[in-house]
Amino acid sequence: LVEVETRQRLEDMIREMMMQGMDPEKMELDWADLRKRQEEPARKSVHARLILDQIAVDESLEVSEEEVKQRIRQQAERTQQSPQKLRKELEKHNGLNALKTQLLREKSLDLLTSVANIQNEE
Repeated sequence: LVEVETRQRLEDMIREMMMQGMDPEKMELDWADLRKRQEEPARKSVHARLILDQIAVDESLEVSEEEVKQRIRQQAERTQQSPQKLRKELEKHNGLNALKTQLLREKSLDLLTSVANIQNEE
């Protein structure tokens, strides 16, 4: 999981460079060093997702179809496309499952923050 997350982070960096008009192949980057620097953040991200997923199971959290529709409407509005078109794109690329997982993790995080006793240290 950490390896997949690390690879995804590097791919995201490459995409970002390309969107800014840079050619990653022509840049003098130490890819081994970049990969190494992404390992710890990737590990933390994977751990956090696993914890949120387990909280969802333990607390029997679920995502309703209405919540999925609402998020699709919000994303469609933000990207200026129809909800129907966005949903079809999500269904075609297994994005609907990813969206449901994201919503479930958000619910887990909301639950955690609602019960957390957060205090400022002074």
